[in-house]
Amino acid sequence: MKFRNRTSAILALSLGVFVPSLPSQTTSALNPEQQTLSKVWVSDKGDGTYRNPILYADYSDPDAIRVGDDYYLVASSFDAVPGLPILHSKDLVNWTILSHALRRQPPYDVYSKTQHGNGVWAPAIRYHEGEYYIYYPDPEYGIYLTKAKTPEGPWSEPILIKEAKGWIDPCPFWDDDGNAYLVNALAGILLHIRPRRRSAYRMAASTSLQKHLRALRRKDRHGPRQVAYQRAASRSLG
Repeated sequence: MKFRNRTSAILALSLGVFVPSLPSQTTSALNPEQQTLSKVWVSDKGDGTYRNPILYADYSDPDAIRVGDDYYLVASSFDAVPGLPILHSKDLVNWTILSHALRRQPPYDVYSKTQHGNGVWAPAIRYHEGEYYIYYPDPEYGIYLTKAKTPEGPWSEPILIKEAKGWIDPCPFWDDDGNAYLVNALAGILLHIRPRRRSAYRMAASTSLQKHLRALRRKDRHGPRQVAYQRAASRSLG
């Protein structure tokens, strides 16, 4: 059935007139480039090798840990909810979304509205004595903590453990003697640190941190913790 104009076609549809559809284009009729447009990206080549990127998506500031034979990864989510995505892998190549640690984001009255670029920056996930911990910074408010018995959750309501503007990149560490440490960086833009003062701050922070690390190294000069100390220092002062 043919229609002379658009108005006639709309009228026919409103009256329930059957309009034969054009034959659909089959996949075989598409050229090779068109056939690949809807395929899902797979990093695993299936032969023991992989191709980058591992995750073809925006998982900013990823932090990963290994617990037994499993790997867990958390990433920044800024003001998105659910937030703090937790991914799971067995081989560091094939990842699946396991859960989200944030059902809503404090301060709740603030994040009831879109806050583009604000919220969760560069979280850290750790496993310690049967519990999973996520420390995440909100550079406007400070460092938050949420934890769970399993990575699937439920995750506890986040609590503000350190109120401080500009604190970012938390890195927790539990020592063998039972002491716990939290190293962090500073967002110079939020703190409005002048370039000359910023270098002076880094020098002062470096001196203080290195004194502390040297004291810890005296207890274990050749142990595996040496690497953790160096990484913590470089992350906090970078």
